[in-house]
Amino acid sequence: MGTLTEADRDTFTLLCLAYARLVSEQGHVNSYIGLSKTYQNYAKLFGLDPVSRKKLNITPATEVVDEFGL
Repeated sequence: MGTLTEADRDTFTLLCLAYARLVSEQGHVNSYIGLSKTYQNYAKLFGLDPVSRKKLNITPATEVVDEFGL
């Protein structure tokens, strides 16, 4: 959608790192809960859930259709 800029790089990196740790800690409940909250907070900044995406009022620049019409 073209919304990420150089200014977003550090925060987006933290989002990716939080996700990677979240995936690796699935067996450890206490760590998982804290990391899940951290990931969700960063994800909201980028509109990665329906509620925060609506608040950002972002619309795709163009609609992409693949060879299957999706």
